[in-house]
Amino acid sequence: MNDRERFLNVMNYKPVDRCVYGVWTGAWPETIERWKTEGYDPDNPPRFDIDRWEWQSGWFFPNPPFEKKIFSEDAETVLFT
Repeated sequence: MNDRERFLNVMNYKPVDRCVYGVWTGAWPETIERWKTEGYDPDNPPRFDIDRWEWQSGWFFPNPPFEKKIFSEDAETVLFT
């Protein structure tokens, strides 16, 4: 399965060959300093088989098309599934 097929399957709630993985955040500065003492070279970081990740503004993540059921509602709050 290539990257495009995997992405489309994830977005359409279909099976994939492996979990989509991306780097979301960096490490704490203290962690990077420790890694340097253990041989990490920040100028030549290791390359892993990580999926391409691009941030999109707004709510981009997939949400299944479940029917919205309202349990309670008042002037300030709506409780729904």
